[in-house]
Amino acid sequence: MEQFNLENSKYETDEFELVDNAMDNAYNILTGKETYESLLFEGVDRIPLPFNPFSKINHSEVCDMLIEHYIQSEQYERCAKLVKLKEII
Repeated sequence: MEQFNLENSKYETDEFELVDNAMDNAYNILTGKETYESLLFEGVDRIPLPFNPFSKINHSEVCDMLIEHYIQSEQYERCAKLVKLKEII
């Protein structure tokens, strides 16, 4: 039973890292630091994102999702940039 808990906690850690990576990719795309295409050219097979980049995106909703994520991780500078970006949108 103890080994199962270790594997389960590793899975949760990997899942949290994937979510963080997806949110960071979305943040970089929305703030213009990266483009989806430039991320593809870095030689990775998949780019985790919290939205489908090939469909119409509600930027305001994505900003809200990112702000909520960064509040939880106490990255308030990113929150401030996203709030300003949301005002422009």
